[in-house]
Amino acid sequence: MIPTDVLQPQKRRNTCDTVSKAFYCDASGFWMVLRAKPHMRFQLMVTTAVIGTGCVFSIPPLEWGLVLLSIGMVLMSELIHTALEITLSRIIPTPPSTFKAAKNIAALGVNALIASLIFVPKFIGLRA
Repeated sequence: MIPTDVLQPQKRRNTCDTVSKAFYCDASGFWMVLRAKPHMRFQLMVTTAVIGTGCVFSIPPLEWGLVLLSIGMVLMSELIHTALEITLSRIIPTPPSTFKAAKNIAALGVNALIASLIFVPKFIGLRA
């Protein structure tokens, strides 16, 4: 039989139980990743360059949607990778390099797909 105190919700300190605390927790996690992971800073620089390139070429709204979707996917994969990396480092002191390779290949796939669909035709149009 399970003791009844196990089924009762536990009072935790420093939780993100209100909307304002949730935004604070999100922001502090984001800044933590920015300080600790150079890959995230690089992704944000690339994001800025991609948005600037989109503005220069005046891409249509559908292409903007694809660009923003791909940016979100890449940043999300970077954040999930960082969270998994921190968690796995507590379980496996030296995780295999295949974890990092899988994340990098997935990010490259998203970036290459969007670049080939949207920006490569624009650059080819410049040369013609």
